[in-house]
Amino acid sequence: KMISFPEYYNHERLAQIYNKNPNASKAWYALSALINTGVMVTTGFEYGFTSKIDTLEYIELNDEVKHFDIRGYIKSINEIKREFSIFNEEANIYLLNSLKQNILICKKVSNEKKEEVLLIFNLDFSGEQHFYYDNIYSILKKEKIIDISPEGKRFEFITDKYYCTLKPGEVRILYAV
Repeated sequence: KMISFPEYYNHERLAQIYNKNPNASKAWYALSALINTGVMVTTGFEYGFTSKIDTLEYIELNDEVKHFDIRGYIKSINEIKREFSIFNEEANIYLLNSLKQNILICKKVSNEKKEEVLLIFNLDFSGEQHFYYDNIYSILKKEKIIDISPEGKRFEFITDKYYCTLKPGEVRILYAV
């Protein structure tokens, strides 16, 4: 089983790289958690800690400034992982061309091909992006598609002509059965 880390102990912290922008940390957590079976975070990731992790020297965490709190978001992603088995297996993943620089699209198909999911990420952590696809049912080849996105208003009905405005760092999750 694969375990993913949104940030690593021997690199700069995400909060430091992205100027303490919580949208970047949310997006990288969602990507890490939804693509691989397991996900682990370094201490303080959820609060936007910026001090580089030193595995050899102890750092007093109480001295670190909390720049944001994404614990609620992490919980919602973990609940989606618990509810939908496709996120708990090493399944086939396909990268699709969004024709937009800041939009990443991944299609994940369960090993038994019973479940499919489309992950649409806005990798612009400061601005909205518009996403439109004329024939969404040609990508997710199932009868029913439901929106299981972790934030914002979920779409009740997914039509073949799919349009959404992605907030900074937002992920839309379309689940097909």
